[in-house]
Amino acid sequence: MIQVIKQSFFKNSAKKYIKYIAALFVITIFHTALLDFIAIQEITPDLFIILVVWICLKEGTFFGLIAGFFIGIFFDVISADIVGTNALAKTIAAFITSFFYKEGNENKITKSYKFILIVLLVTFIHNIVYFFFYIKTSDQDFFLFYLKYGLASTVYTTFFSIFVFLFQIPSNRIKISSNYE
Repeated sequence: MIQVIKQSFFKNSAKKYIKYIAALFVITIFHTALLDFIAIQEITPDLFIILVVWICLKEGTFFGLIAGFFIGIFFDVISADIVGTNALAKTIAAFITSFFYKEGNENKITKSYKFILIVLLVTFIHNIVYFFFYIKTSDQDFFLFYLKYGLASTVYTTFFSIFVFLFQIPSNRIKISSNYE
């Protein structure tokens, strides 16, 4: 069992893991410095969930679950949120994403429109779990609360995943014709 864990965890080079940590650092800076400026009616995108989906689709179930848990705990700490709510929601999101992981087809999934649809589905489920802890049943109806915060956040997060998708399109797929050739 330990051998399987070692092989799964150390499958890729440390360079790839450093890239994920750097992405987490960049998202954290963006989240703390700029997210309030792009908020719409207190609704903000969850950029961390996009990273969790990305890692799970690239690395597989085991590493994705670990990444989802640690990114969730990290997000709980930096946002002064109830510790564990994001960890639970992002671990569940990684678990759902793992159903779409196909070994050997990592780039096909992340470089197609399927990535956007996976982010939409996973963020929808993530928000159901996350916002469940914040509803006061005596004050509001969960359905109305979820429509206002959960569904709007899902759409906003999915909108930002389109930028991640577009960022991946190789420049050789974009044809620019020139009359000077």
